[in-house]
Amino acid sequence: MNAEPPRLRPVVATGMALGRAHVCGIAVDPCEGVEDACDRLFDGQNRPRTGVVLSVNPEFIVAARAEPRLVALAKAARFAYPDGIGVVMALLLRGVHTVRVPGVDLWERVNARAARSRTKVFLVGARSEIVARTAKRLAAEYPGLQIVGFRDGYFPPEAAPDVLAEIKAAAPSLVAVALGMPYQELFIAAAVRVHPDALYMGVGGTFDIYSGAVRRAPRLWRQAGLEWLYRLLTQPHRWRRFLRLPTFVWMLLTARDVRADHGDGACTFEPPDAPSDAGASPPRRHYD
Repeated sequence: MNAEPPRLRPVVATGMALGRAHVCGIAVDPCEGVEDACDRLFDGQNRPRTGVVLSVNPEFIVAARAEPRLVALAKAARFAYPDGIGVVMALLLRGVHTVRVPGVDLWERVNARAARSRTKVFLVGARSEIVARTAKRLAAEYPGLQIVGFRDGYFPPEAAPDVLAEIKAAAPSLVAVALGMPYQELFIAAAVRVHPDALYMGVGGTFDIYSGAVRRAPRLWRQAGLEWLYRLLTQPHRWRRFLRLPTFVWMLLTARDVRADHGDGACTFEPPDAPSDAGASPPRRHYD
């Protein structure tokens, strides 16, 4: 008889915390930047912690209106970072300090840190030639990484159990999933149940950028918070995704519809739990 797969469950871990905020009912962890974000994902021996690293942007928040599993995943995530200027502005306008954490930058920094402990890595997503080039460059740029498997993201839903079995057999400690939102998040939710002993990151189009298939926005565009506009101008086929931005603004102005168990209002802030003694760090909630 097969054992029941592990369920997402809240636990407590120590570490630096700025508290958890909520934008339209979606959990977001304010942070000081890429380095701060990366520090939260590793232990003292540079080994990845377990759980889900979630990119929260306006597109994700709008999609969560119709998909309660996304709300639950954000709530249970080890770290739900603000990767979207709209989310950052929503927090700042309500007095919650944070900076934007670009997913591409965070993923590269995570790989650099993981290489110090010879972490096993598995990649899922993009076209076959793109994910292969990504794996090859990772191995060359970070020799400490062990690339234990990769596969493209063009598989039918009925093949997902086979992909999950590949991940479990390879026993990675770090899994990057580039299927696009919300598919990568739903895939990760399933993967955690099959192989819970890993840190999972949904990385969207990162493999395309890292492999050189797509040019990233110049630094000045990124610093101005206009990376989204650059992507729209250089990849006009993505225009439908940006139709969600007006919906996000409407949700901020009216937000009572996606509030989960955090009351009403577009944006709230949940301060860190008080430490048990003067020398203790405030706990952070995530799942292992």
